[in-house]
Amino acid sequence: MPATDRELLLGALAEAPSVARDGFAQDFGLLAPGPVTGEAAEAVAKQGWMCWFSGCYHLHSAGLLGPEERFVVAVPSIQPRTGGWAQAREELDAVPSGAAVVLTGGFDGA
Repeated sequence: MPATDRELLLGALAEAPSVARDGFAQDFGLLAPGPVTGEAAEAVAKQGWMCWFSGCYHLHSAGLLGPEERFVVAVPSIQPRTGGWAQAREELDAVPSGAAVVLTGGFDGA
C-alpha cells in the first residue's frame, strides 16, 4: 500500500476514542487487554456494535496485528442478547487471542 494511504488508514484507526460518543467502551475484541495487545500496548483497531430487534447483538472489531502491523484482521460476530453486552464482549475477546498466537509466530503448525 502506498505510504500516504497507509498513514491515512493507521492514523484514523489510532485516533479512534477509547470510549465512543454513546458511552460504549471500546476495550473489546482486538482492543481487549491480553495476548493481542498486552496490558499497556496501543492497538490499532476500530470497533462496531449494534442491537437488532431480532434478539441479536452485532459486535465487530477490525484492525492491524502482527509484526509491524502487517496483518489486517476483521472479527465480526452476531450473538444472542440473552447474555447481555458483557457476555458478547467476552465472546468476541476470545477470538483475537487465538489469532494473536498465529500472527506473532507462536504457532508451530502442529
